Amino acid sequence: MSEQKYRGVVKTYDSIKGFGFITLPLGEGSDVFVYFKDFVSKSIESSVVAGSHVEFFIEGNTKKTRRAKQVSLIG
Repeated sequence: MSEQKYRGVVKTYDSIKGFGFITLPLGEGSDVFVYFKDFVSKSIESSVVAGSHVEFFIEGNTKKTRRAKQVSLIG
């Protein structure tokens, strides 16, 4: 797992299916996959909607394998 903490905005999140994507700021790479188990708590996962600002680490190093980990809400 990368030691760098990233900030982004939830692009999509389907709480029924349990996954979505986070958009990184311009120039920091492509969207990152997020799975419901990657939120730091169940209460955060239930309040995430498109447009939520989040902070997280990234696991994986290619577009198809990049996944957000330890995701928490900010602001």
